[in-house]
Amino acid sequence: MVFVDGTIVNLTLAQLASHLHASRSELEGAVNAYTLSFAAVMLGAGATTDALGAKWAFVAGLLVFTASSAVCASATSMLVLNFARLVQGAGSALLLPSALVLATASATDEQARNRLVGWWAAAGGVGMAAGPLLGGALVALANWRAVFAVNVVIGIPAALWSIRSMPTTARGSRRLDIVGMGCATALIGGLVFALIQAPAQGWLSRAAISAAALTVTGLVGFVWVERSTRAPLLPPGVYSDRRFVATAAQGALFNFAFYGLLFAMSLMLQQGRGLSALVNGLLFLPLTGLIAIGSICAAPLARRIGPHPRSGYWCLPLFPPGSARDCSCPP
Repeated sequence: MVFVDGTIVNLTLAQLASHLHASRSELEGAVNAYTLSFAAVMLGAGATTDALGAKWAFVAGLLVFTASSAVCASATSMLVLNFARLVQGAGSALLLPSALVLATASATDEQARNRLVGWWAAAGGVGMAAGPLLGGALVALANWRAVFAVNVVIGIPAALWSIRSMPTTARGSRRLDIVGMGCATALIGGLVFALIQAPAQGWLSRAAISAAALTVTGLVGFVWVERSTRAPLLPPGVYSDRRFVATAAQGALFNFAFYGLLFAMSLMLQQGRGLSALVNGLLFLPLTGLIAIGSICAAPLARRIGPHPRSGYWCLPLFPPGSARDCSCPP
């Protein structure tokens, strides 16, 4: 549900522009509001999961996500829709880390835990890839409201089952860095707002300059708070880890290209070419289908490759492990 809603809304853009008279910046807001609050709250979601316990963090996230989806489905203006999308993203951010904790709670050893993490990650990849096709089908069968209403249909029984049957996990002692989360929200929100408004209003417009100032203030505040707090959102050591930085940069570039492509291509195919939402979703299958396959195969491939014992980097064995011609990775 979390990853489906990151991509599924792209297939509703043409109908939103028609039914709610949305401008291009408002359509960008419908897509970006979700990922904005998702990214901002995600930085502190792990600590929130520790503070509430995984079960109740999951239930809280699911209730917020379901309620905001109901507001999205009944929205009569883009202002209401985009605000509800902001709340929906915050609920999703609570769902993700708590779901990972709950998914691996039954693991009896490291191998079982890695397998469960692999399935958890694969579910996210399949959800992200299924979004355009599912969105196209729902828009074709009903309209754009069905894209959000389906979350309510799934979310209510899932929340009831979770409250009644899900095992309770122990709470941690980690404190919430509320100020750091606020600075991160200002940083990310200001940057996204500037990138949305500046092309339409000009880079020297009051809105763009104000958003840029908010971005800089959020950045300075975030660095200062994270250096002074005892429980930072991200431990300072991760910034000196080359593998972490490289992985984060790779993920940022992938999402920059993938989500931007979905937005632009969805508008071009539906408004420019006059294709239906269902056909639009089907045309994305060569891209999204391979992403789903890659997500499913990634975990067993990672177990097959394994980290090199000396360098710590991943190495694909060209010959059987332990043989005379076993792979030797560069340092």
